[in-house]
Amino acid sequence: MKFIEAQPPDSLGADIGCGNGKYLTAVSSKYYTGMKTNKPLSNVQNKNLVGTNFIPIAAMERSPNLAEIVYKRGFDVVIGDILRIPYCSERFDFFLCIAVIHHLSTLTRRIEAVNELARILRVGGQGLIQVWAKEQHGVSKSEPTYYVNRKIKAVHGVNNSSDSLSQVIEAVPGAYLPLHINGTEFRNTDMLVPWKKKNYKAVDQFIGFQSIFT
Repeated sequence: MKFIEAQPPDSLGADIGCGNGKYLTAVSSKYYTGMKTNKPLSNVQNKNLVGTNFIPIAAMERSPNLAEIVYKRGFDVVIGDILRIPYCSERFDFFLCIAVIHHLSTLTRRIEAVNELARILRVGGQGLIQVWAKEQHGVSKSEPTYYVNRKIKAVHGVNNSSDSLSQVIEAVPGAYLPLHINGTEFRNTDMLVPWKKKNYKAVDQFIGFQSIFT
């Protein structure tokens, strides 16, 4: 949010890999709140303002299901691939790319993705790229970040020694990549990470690839 708020008011941005649109929603809510508090409006005007859901950030998502969620939230969204972003060159003043590039399996593809992101930026534009970091630390390097669940760590007997590696990483039958245990520190740079949809049963679990950055 701080990155977006630092952009000039006449900027045009892009959220590449927007997911369910949480950043679009956050920026939109703040925009409308500011509009309503800076200038008194009638109830009808307020209703029309909120209904437009205007926001100067283009949204792109690879997953049709997530794109549908974004659309139902009132935003325009296109389905596309970060390796072939469907926008003109030098079109945007800034972009967001949150938790996307670490899903690409090779260094070549990750470099191609960054080049594509740079392509859509105007001269002098800014981009924000975030990926998973292998070192899960907070402000102090001696303390783990909130992502690391101490209860899980205690149950699995996780420590920093190589002997505990087998306790942190479980083998996936027929695969050459280790499976990460949620709530523990990453022990490999390339891993399979389990996830499930909100309010779904534990058995309805999916596996996603992530290349963890060091």
